Amino acid sequence: MENGVRRHIPDQYTFENLGYDFNAVKHINDPDLNKIPLGSPLPSLLDRLHSNPTESNPLRGFSHPLGGHGTLTQGWHGSKSHNGTSAYALDFGYYFGAPVYAMRSGKVVAVINYFDDNGRDDPSWGNKANLVYIEHDNGYVSRYLHLKKNSVPVQVGDTVSAGQKIGEQGNSGWSTASHLHVAVYKDSQSVPFEIPGVNP
Repeated sequence: MENGVRRHIPDQYTFENLGYDFNAVKHINDPDLNKIPLGSPLPSLLDRLHSNPTESNPLRGFSHPLGGHGTLTQGWHGSKSHNGTSAYALDFGYYFGAPVYAMRSGKVVAVINYFDDNGRDDPSWGNKANLVYIEHDNGYVSRYLHLKKNSVPVQVGDTVSAGQKIGEQGNSGWSTASHLHVAVYKDSQSVPFEIPGVNP
């Protein structure tokens, strides 16, 4: 320690005994730790989203948007529509009107809530989906699409918690059946992220 700040990352044994997954936090650089005053709780740093997600080291800290229910119908690099900027999106099928929950706490930055649930298999309908966007730390934004008309209880500017209801599964926009499309973006590009128990 120097000038009241940490100088080194605790070792793997220390992390694991504090209840953290060492592999999930080993990407943290020493300069990041140097900015944290001595005595600050570790979770404030450990819960931050890192800046270089890859398929082998995706973003962690996201919960299931359907509360653990539903079936993954299209994963990363899905041949139907998960390519280009949407390469790391996930589609879940459950029932029409199923509650949709925020995967991580953050600030609501976009809401569309007025399109009818008459989805079409037509890419030109991509801008006719009801949606919620939530901004998280480090510039990441989670997106929730094809929500049911008039089901969104949050507004732009609201702060939401992980697990808070933000809408219901619908069939709006470019959609062949009721489902939920989720992704995490940075600078208009989806990035790899992990939902425990889901194999993308």
